[in-house]
Amino acid sequence: EIGVRLVGSEMCIRDRNKKITVDGFCELTPTSVKFLSKIVPSNPGYYYNYYKAQGADNKLLVVNMKTKNLSEKEKNAYDFYGVTAFYDGISNAGTVVSDDEKKANITQYEKLSAGTSRTTYGVLNMSKKAENGKCDIYIYAGGTYYQYTYEK
Repeated sequence: EIGVRLVGSEMCIRDRNKKITVDGFCELTPTSVKFLSKIVPSNPGYYYNYYKAQGADNKLLVVNMKTKNLSEKEKNAYDFYGVTAFYDGISNAGTVVSDDEKKANITQYEKLSAGTSRTTYGVLNMSKKAENGKCDIYIYAGGTYYQYTYEK
């Protein structure tokens, strides 16, 4: 396990871009954590998928992750890791999504070809209160949990 301290929406400098490597499978580099009302693709088309917080008292906790496919096969974005967060004793399971190659759509079914890298997003529906508090974030990859702490 590695411990990384997240402060506000930015990681401490000493831990920024610390990689998680699962040999022969993937390389994950968390780059930022933000609370957002919704996430949309960078270059949305006429029709596109997006993710928004469910309920007026919630926001999305979004973990931006540079993801590299080290395997020899094409894989879906959600195949590389899972994400869960705990705030105020409540567990919140998330999903992993990615922009398509043109950054016109966001979905969990985006595929990363062998040897390619792309930004993926661990997305969790959380209480708005968590944005101004402290929560533990767990990234699950290759049979290991990696703990991070978000603290405003």
